[in-house]
Amino acid sequence: PQFLILLDYQDGGGYRKLLDFLKAHPAMKETDAVRNERFVALRYAELTPGPANIEAIGKIARAMHPEAF
Repeated sequence: PQFLILLDYQDGGGYRKLLDFLKAHPAMKETDAVRNERFVALRYAELTPGPANIEAIGKIARAMHPEAF
């Protein structure tokens, strides 16, 4: 993948463990997303149906296309 959405079950820093795992994984560490740290970390509430989805869409858009903002 060229871009990843990382789920952060905690309050802001839990995604780092997942990112460290991906950087060490034999296959994932070779992906464009991991090599270039192209990802956005979203809270659980932002990925489940509800009002937080609106903010999540903006975060994803800004992370994937920063030049547009």
